Amino acid sequence: MNKPIVIIGGIAIVLISFSIGKCTSGQPNVNETHEHDAQETAVATEYTCSMHPQFRTHDKDAVCPICFMDLIPVPKGADNVPPNAIAMSESAMKRAQIEVAPVLRAFPRKVIQLVGTVELDETKQATITAWFPGRIDKLFVDFTGATVKANAPLAELYSPELLVAQSELQESASSMRRITGNSIIAKTAKATYKSARIKLLRWGLTDTQVDALANSSEPSDTIIITSPIDGVVITRNIVTGEFVKTGQTLFQIADLNTVWILLEAHETEIPFLSIGQQIELETDILPGTSIKSTIDFIDPVINPKTRTVTVRLEIENPDYLLLPGSFVRGNVIGELGDTPPLIIPRSSVLMTGHRAVVFVQIPAEQPTFESRVITLGERADEMYVVKDGLEEGELVVVQGTFKIDSELQIQAKPSMMSLENETKKERVSNEFIMSLNPLYAAYFSAQEALAADNFDAFLIAQSDIEIMISIVDDSALSTETLASWDEIVEILLTTAKPSKNIVEARIIFENMSKAITELQKKFGHGMGVYYEMYCPMAFDFKGAYWLQRKDALVNPYFGAEMLKCGETKKIFKSNGDNQ
Repeated sequence: MNKPIVIIGGIAIVLISFSIGKCTSGQPNVNETHEHDAQETAVATEYTCSMHPQFRTHDKDAVCPICFMDLIPVPKGADNVPPNAIAMSESAMKRAQIEVAPVLRAFPRKVIQLVGTVELDETKQATITAWFPGRIDKLFVDFTGATVKANAPLAELYSPELLVAQSELQESASSMRRITGNSIIAKTAKATYKSARIKLLRWGLTDTQVDALANSSEPSDTIIITSPIDGVVITRNIVTGEFVKTGQTLFQIADLNTVWILLEAHETEIPFLSIGQQIELETDILPGTSIKSTIDFIDPVINPKTRTVTVRLEIENPDYLLLPGSFVRGNVIGELGDTPPLIIPRSSVLMTGHRAVVFVQIPAEQPTFESRVITLGERADEMYVVKDGLEEGELVVVQGTFKIDSELQIQAKPSMMSLENETKKERVSNEFIMSLNPLYAAYFSAQEALAADNFDAFLIAQSDIEIMISIVDDSALSTETLASWDEIVEILLTTAKPSKNIVEARIIFENMSKAITELQKKFGHGMGVYYEMYCPMAFDFKGAYWLQRKDALVNPYFGAEMLKCGETKKIFKSNGDNQ
């Protein structure tokens, strides 16, 4: 009888223990559950596709409508990142080897290497020509390269015309000596003598030679041609016995005690060169010898074939060591202007044709880099001068720019490769810009109506488009600007006709958006900030753009069906904010 009682008691103990265990260990901790749910809600409130980050939803069980991949949580702080920027963690920066440096204001130094030649000094050359016809009877200098002194004989010229002119001089001199006083005959004799003397001087004879001929008892039919300067004979165009004509070149003489160095500088190097700047010269004629001189002339005209200008230096050459025609190399350290400009390293710039893009680190909770188009000036070795787009002290990426740009491409954000050509803004008055505000307002009413699936409101906004066009003040526009405005108006008027249904309205709205976007790009707007949005799924994945006056995306092509589908592509500030 005792055995069954023991068994029943054991079973009772097991059941009681099981009940206690279920109540203690099986019941979840309420506080832990609440904390877990709160963390999940804070971290993963919004989901996106890793391949198509423009798509976002709050449904964690949804899939990407483009590639049908599972979604991932949007990283914390991603909503605060501008559309043309990317956020990275400190560890990601280190792995990608991203480095930044501040924009500085300093004088950029550029080492310029120039090449050129030694040339004759154009101001120290003389050309000896025949002043009258005759025959070369004798050459005192019969080879090129001979060194001569001033007034040294070069050649003896026989000329019958010289004989006649000399006879006139001697006769007039004799008459002037015989006739004295102030009589008309005496004055005539003096005038005749003076005329005969001037004639010979203009033929190239010196005063000494003319005096000798005037005092000679017998006329001579030859004359000695002399050198007018010290120098070297660089050209000899005559030989003994040769007949020469008036004006024919006989000799060319150059003074080599001074020579010119003519260097060629490319047009991009001109801003770094100035008169008085020191240049260090080297030549193969004098190996190991450095010659220093200063620039005394920069040609104001560019050679259209070589795109270079001539830079001239003057060098003393007493020993004739620098030979005309020899090659010369010049090194100069150039600086820009009197005021230090803004400069950035060359490695920080991505060139896209004529456009220069840099990545600027902007203030944020974690390192965030914004792409920015800037205007560059001169390049100085490994530095660029910045004309516009950056401020002193801003941090720009100097290493890892291509990695950041690649990440922007992966995230489908505006990158170096995807930047579209910007439309050049027309110069228009502020009155014209402000008169566009009602037109923009009518467009935004149409956009917001479609996003709300309100067809009736869209029809009202559609009819307002034509009215708002009529009140725009275009009276002060230039002919060219007016033509641009008329092209936009023509497109907008085609979209102002009433739509039949909301499907047709959305098709018409795309053309309306193209015209309004072109209006914004060409003329801008007067107040507030506009946002260019893009939906890749619109019109069977063809994609479509539109403008909004609010930063919270609302899709006019889908409405409530996919209200948040899309992404911000560009931000347009008002014209006043861009100045």
